[in-house]
Amino acid sequence: MADEGKPGSEGQATQRKKLPLKSILILAVIMLLEGGMFAAWMLMADPNKAGGAVGESSGQSESTVERQILRFRGPNRKTGRLVLYDIEIAVECDKEDAGRIETVRKKRDAYIRDRIRAIIARAEPQYFEEEELPTLKRQIQAVFDDVFGEGRIQRVLIPDCTPYRADW
Repeated sequence: MADEGKPGSEGQATQRKKLPLKSILILAVIMLLEGGMFAAWMLMADPNKAGGAVGESSGQSESTVERQILRFRGPNRKTGRLVLYDIEIAVECDKEDAGRIETVRKKRDAYIRDRIRAIIARAEPQYFEEEELPTLKRQIQAVFDDVFGEGRIQRVLIPDCTPYRADW
């Protein structure tokens, strides 16, 4: 009987030591699929982190320059309280047009400031909460097309737009 118990216990011991290869393989495949799906999701979420897609322009080309147009504080009372927006506006234009834009900016500075102040004053509060301020940029682009000429300004840039409450 002692001999019969030993072979049976050894058989059970080898069965317990045998690794569940099938389960480990399935688990490894699932983990690889999850990792691949996560990586694909991250690449689709922000293409600039992955180097951008082929054919996409990543910023300014060599034939364009940036010019600061103005920086000032514009009032807005649409919320019922006076808020001053410290705003900086720049433009991206062709190198050939940069000199002309600078001279026109100096000649028409008061008009440009007046139009931008009016845009800020009548802007709804949610315009200032937009991620890239597209509504304000569109309105400013229309003013610049009027001042500098249609198509001379490629893009309006607003690097700074900080609100300050003025009616404590």
